[in-house]
Amino acid sequence: MKSLNRLTIILLLLMSFSSSKYDNNTNEIARLNVTDAGDNIYNTITIANQIWLFENLKTSTYCERKSIVEYSFGLDWYNGNTLIAYYQSTITGDFNNIFDKELPLDYYGNYYNHTTIKSGKLAPKALWTPTQVGFDEMENDLTG
Repeated sequence: MKSLNRLTIILLLLMSFSSSKYDNNTNEIARLNVTDAGDNIYNTITIANQIWLFENLKTSTYCERKSIVEYSFGLDWYNGNTLIAYYQSTITGDFNNIFDKELPLDYYGNYYNHTTIKSGKLAPKALWTPTQVGFDEMENDLTG
């Protein structure tokens, strides 16, 4: 059951990023205006002593402003012995007819393959890609 809870948290915060902007002197957490290399602006949420993106990452550019290859169905996330970094836009179909107009392609953020995430160049400046330790800390803070 704990694995299912952890998976749920991970899925809900898919490609969120965390920061260690905790001020031990004042016990306050700094709010960040987070912008990625593609000039997308993100809202943040504070959970205990971590700051997380409140929405999914939607960049198509590494933090050094190098483009990430867009995945298409003719390609394979794993290409032989060489791992290629890819991103893919999520489906933005409005299946319940909630919205009057078409949703933008980046509405739900992007998917990134393992190679893209492991590059260490995906997180906006001042943030880091969370590890299992970061997720465990957040889970412990949420469940007590």
